[in-house]
Order: sequence, then structure tokens, then C-alpha cells
Amino acid sequence: MRDRFIFRPLAAKRQVQQYIHADFELVVKAFNDHRIAFDPLDKVIGHHIGKFGDWFRDDFRAVVDLLERAGRSPRGKLFLDVGANIGTQTVYALVGDNFARAVCFEPAPKNLLALKTNITVNGLEHRATIVPKAVGAAPGNMILMLDSDNSGGHSFRLGTSTGRKIDLPVDVITIDAALAECEIQPDEIGLVWMDVEGYEPEALAGAEHVLAARVPICVEVNAHVYGEAGTSALLDRLAGAGYTQAVSIGKAAGRTFELSAVEAKYLPGDFLFL
Repeated sequence: MRDRFIFRPLAAKRQVQQYIHADFELVVKAFNDHRIAFDPLDKVIGHHIGKFGDWFRDDFRAVVDLLERAGRSPRGKLFLDVGANIGTQTVYALVGDNFARAVCFEPAPKNLLALKTNITVNGLEHRATIVPKAVGAAPGNMILMLDSDNSGGHSFRLGTSTGRKIDLPVDVITIDAALAECEIQPDEIGLVWMDVEGYEPEALAGAEHVLAARVPICVEVNAHVYGEAGTSALLDRLAGAGYTQAVSIGKAAGRTFELSAVEAKYLPGDFLFL
């Protein structure tokens, strides 16, 4: 009676959970088909998972459905998670068997800890490869600005998030070079999922072989960061590689645009490029 009417209701309260978890770097929450480890003090992704139970899993399902309808089924192929963060999308890709395996790029140490944990607690060690680096147009070293409030807000560019910034030197590699090191051919990839907080043009510039193979790419187009000229250049790069369509995943979900006719009012936004 005590547990049922006093302790369990108290333990379920968010205010109590906040203080219980405050001393832990990560907590693990179990769901129907997977588990997710996350930072309980993270004000964006951690908060959303703790409150709602997922991180845009419906968007992921929508993208897979779009690929199936377009005759580009990803089953049996590789999921390329660029800016993998804590690995939510990689987990969704593999526990649902939508993809055979995954390669994840993530340079931030705390995110890496959660990413490795999520792969382990879901038994995906033999299906996921982690590249602990950022991606760009050329190999080298850069300063990544870590966002103190949002584990998904780390960026090479200002203006992408609002938390306090902490500078961190990180290694940078091109996507093409990383795939070559892993002995992966572009035609093995079923989908590139990219969210690198305003650095998407540079990331795509280092993925010429992937673009040449017209691998489906789901990317957050941060038009407010690139500016009008930068956004046009990104779309022109995709068009030059043979992509013809941009399917909105966000504001105009499911609406398809020709690359030359993406309406400005839907930017910034998430798009699947085919």
C-alpha cells in the first residue's frame, strides 16, 4: 500500500526524477522495442526523450515509407548517420530492421558516450560502426562549439543554438575518405541522414562519390545559416549530381518540390533528396 500510493506516484513525478537523475551522466529508458541512454539534464533532446519517449521517430518512419514508395527500399543496405548525436536514428534504423547496418559520425565526447551506450544496450555492436570525427570538405582539425544546453546544438558555426559555447578541437574527415577506410561502396548505402547544424554544404562537398551515386539524402537545410546564396549553392550541387526532387519532411510534410523550385517559406527545413 505504501509503495502503491506514496512512493510510486512520487517517483513518477518529473520534478522528483529531475533531482534523482542529476548526479548521473546518462540514464537509460526502456521502450517497446529498444532502449535509449540520454543525458537527463539536456534541455532539448534529453528533455524530449524523457517527456515524450522518442526523438522524431515519426519523421524517420516517414522517410523510410517515402523510400519504399519511390522504389528505393533501404532494406539490406547501410544507414549513414552524419552528426549521429546520441544515436537515436541509428537505433531506430537497426532495431526495426529497416537497414542491415550503420556507420555513425559523431565527434563530441559526451554524445559519443551515449552513442556507444545506445549501440551496446540494444545489442547492435556488430551492426554499427562509429567514426569519432566530424565531417567536412577536407580532412584536418577544427574547433567545434559545444552547446551547454543542447547536445544536438554543437556546431562549427555561430547562430545555430542558444546555449553557452565551449570550444573543443576535433578531427575532421571527408565522408568519401571515411567510407573508403571502411571499404564501403556508395551503392551499399540506403540513406544518408545528415544533421550537422549549419555545416551541411561542407559535409556534402566531401561526399562527391556518394552524391555521384545519387544515394538518398535526408538533410536539415539550415537556410538561415547559409544565406540565400549558400542555399542555392547547396541545391545546385545536388542538382548537378543528378538529384531532381526534394520531399519535405517538416513544414510541408510529404510535399515534393523540384530542386529549382523549393519554396523559401519552407526553409529552413528537413528534406529528403532523391
